Amino acid sequence: MLSQSGFAVGQIIPEPFHDPDSLLQLMGLDDFTLYIHSVTRRSRLEIYEMTLLEKESCLLSALEIALTPEERLNILKNVILIRKRLQRVTTQLMHSSVIKFSSIK
Repeated sequence: MLSQSGFAVGQIIPEPFHDPDSLLQLMGLDDFTLYIHSVTRRSRLEIYEMTLLEKESCLLSALEIALTPEERLNILKNVILIRKRLQRVTTQLMHSSVIKFSSIK
């Protein structure tokens, strides 16, 4: 339902016999919050990467209709900035570890 409303929704699948409530009780609020942030970090980076790719696509489309050299230069500068961000995000995704539920005490 949330994803249909435009929210970015991730899925966390804990080991059997655990649900979010039992994890919260087991770990405590601070550790549970850190756990959620760590296991959803990759999906947040992937969403950001897709957003950057969409922006780049829009800019490249605009390049086709840019009339003046100044407009083309401005668009290309923005494409270069997005490509630099994409490179950083992609590098982070490549080095992102997969966190297993079994690492929780």
